[in-house]
Amino acid sequence: MSVSVKVMTIILTLFIFYITFDLVQSQTTCIGISLSKYQWEDEIYIKFPNAEALENPLKSFKVLTRTRCESSCSVVPETCKSYNLRYIEGEKHMKMCELFGPYLTSESPTNTTKDVDHYMRKASCRENGEQLISGDTYYVNDAGITASSTHSPGLSTLQSRLDTQGGGSWSAGVLDTNQWIQADLGEVMVVTGVITQSRYSYNQWVTSYKFFYGTTVNNLEEYGVVLPGNVDINTKVTNTIEPAVFARFVRINPQSWYVYMSMRFDVIGCPS
Repeated sequence: MSVSVKVMTIILTLFIFYITFDLVQSQTTCIGISLSKYQWEDEIYIKFPNAEALENPLKSFKVLTRTRCESSCSVVPETCKSYNLRYIEGEKHMKMCELFGPYLTSESPTNTTKDVDHYMRKASCRENGEQLISGDTYYVNDAGITASSTHSPGLSTLQSRLDTQGGGSWSAGVLDTNQWIQADLGEVMVVTGVITQSRYSYNQWVTSYKFFYGTTVNNLEEYGVVLPGNVDINTKVTNTIEPAVFARFVRINPQSWYVYMSMRFDVIGCPS
C-alpha cells in the first residue's frame, strides 16, 4: 500500500470517528432535553441539617454533588418525596444519596449527630389545583368517605359532597368536638386547600374546624391552626393550606357550628 493510500485511510478513519462522536453527543443532548420535561421548574427542597429518614430507601447510590441526587428525585415526583445526603467516611468528594418515597411512617426526619442532611420536596401544584373528592378529573368513591357518626341515612357521608341538593349534607350523629368526616384520596396527593359548604337549604353549618392529613390513616397529623368555616347558607368557604401537604387521607374535625353540625366539603390539590 502506497503512502498516499495510507494517509487517505487515516484521514477517512478520523473523519468517521468525528462524525460518530458528534452524533453520540447530539443523541445525549436530546436525551437530556427529553428528561427535563418531567422535572418541575419550580422544584423546592427544604433542608433539614443533621437529620435523616430512617426507613429503607427506594434507592441508594454515590454522587459527587447534591444536584445529582436532587435531580434523580425530581425526575420521578410521583415516587420520590425526599432524600438523605450522607457524607461517606474516607471519601472526600463522594456522598451517598438515599431516595425516599411518599409512604414514610413519619413526615419529619429524625435529628442525628451523624454527618447527614435530609432534603424534603416542598409540596406544590403548578396551577391552582382541582377538586380531589368530587371533581371532574379526580373522584373518591362513596366507600372512601367515612365519618365518626351520622345523623341518619339521609344525612350521611353520601350527602357530604359539594353542591349536594335535596336538603342533604353530612350531619353528625353526636354533637361534640370529637366528630369527624374523612376521605381516602386513593393515593398520596398534594393538598393545597379545603372547601366547605352548609347543609343544602337549611340554616346549619360548621363555623370552625381542625384539619388532619396523612399518608396513612393511623398516623394523621394536625394542620396546626383552627380553620374558619361557613358564615351563611349560600357561600362556599375555601381555606388555603400553606404550605401545601402530602396526603392520602384528609379529615375535617368540626370545632363549632351554627344550629347543627352539618356540612358538605372537598379538598383542592394535584397529584404528588
